[in-house]
Amino acid sequence: MSVSNFRKRLYYDDSYLTRFEANVVEQYRKGDRFAVILDRTAFYPTSGGQMHDLGFLNERPVVEVLEDGGEVLHLVELPFDDERLSGKIDWQRRFSFMQQHTAFHILAQAFLRALRLDTLSSHLGESASTIDIAADDITWEQIEQVEKLVHQVVFENRPVETFWVEKGKLQSLSLRKMPPDIQKPIRLVSIKDFDLDPCGGTHVRNTGEVGIVKILSWEKVRGNIRCTFQAGWRGLKDYQQRVVTTQAIAQAISVTDDEMVKQVIALKASLKQREKQLQKKNEKLLQLEAQQFIENLRRRPEKTWTAAAEQKTPAEIKFLAKTVGREAPAGVIIYSNEEPMFLVVVWNGDNEKDLRLLIPKLQKLMDVKGGGSPNFVELHGLNRNNSQQAIGEIKIFLEQS
Repeated sequence: MSVSNFRKRLYYDDSYLTRFEANVVEQYRKGDRFAVILDRTAFYPTSGGQMHDLGFLNERPVVEVLEDGGEVLHLVELPFDDERLSGKIDWQRRFSFMQQHTAFHILAQAFLRALRLDTLSSHLGESASTIDIAADDITWEQIEQVEKLVHQVVFENRPVETFWVEKGKLQSLSLRKMPPDIQKPIRLVSIKDFDLDPCGGTHVRNTGEVGIVKILSWEKVRGNIRCTFQAGWRGLKDYQQRVVTTQAIAQAISVTDDEMVKQVIALKASLKQREKQLQKKNEKLLQLEAQQFIENLRRRPEKTWTAAAEQKTPAEIKFLAKTVGREAPAGVIIYSNEEPMFLVVVWNGDNEKDLRLLIPKLQKLMDVKGGGSPNFVELHGLNRNNSQQAIGEIKIFLEQS
């Protein structure tokens, strides 16, 4: 028997225990913290998909609890001078994880019974929990089947018990999932007449304490389905937030809850139509603005047409540059008048030029990024301090024979 087996894990026998006394066995520096090993502990370390407990040792915060080589490490900021410590568990956090963990067991068996789907893994996180099931896809109707069975078990308030058995006796038990081939005794968690599974985590005494269990969403991960769920107090808080959000949306668009989805779909369709109409009007305005640019620039004797576009997006500046470029005698430079500046260069001259050569040339002088084709490039990162220098260098490049 390893030395770690002498360290009693009090949560195995009583998940509701929140205070205990223990002797310090060892403490040492671990990174920027100190690891404390006790001869007995009620602190649950991160393992089996469940997050660790938080709490205090002699009123000093325990910031993390790990399992290393069979030992439970309590991480604190400073070492202790005392040989005997008083431990206190953060009960709100502990009970929340008890609710999540028992809910997971009920969900796993419900997926198996209702849909014949095996559970692959779980993660009980700080804010949300997940369960991975062996399925290609799933529907809300199937989710409702599972949730109905889950809440039947919850409302029946079935006893949840833990006990230890020797490895050799597992074959005679109806386990949901057989543990790895190990020789030491196995801790089992039983939900009366419903589920029996190996587990070292913390659980409630009766299923009624789990409270609400709700699957919120799912996604495909590595060919299987990962469901996100909430249970207990977390589930209530999530539901409260969703009701507040739903009511706020319903009031904002002046509809009842039942009409909300239909109205949102209608509003989305209307918005899409208006965006199309606005885009067509904007294109007409840009065409007119491009013609105005062309008329103004034709009055100038310059070889390279240069103009600043006010309050334009990069896409609009590119549209203007291409449109003006088709009428220009040679080169065109159109740039935004807002920082960070966006600049487009178009070449329409008789002789061939590769505007992409401008990019490394300008990058030697200033911090800009760009890309494009032989007759069209765009530059990002200009500001008022370097824009005129950049325009000057571009003109020299365009006007040289």
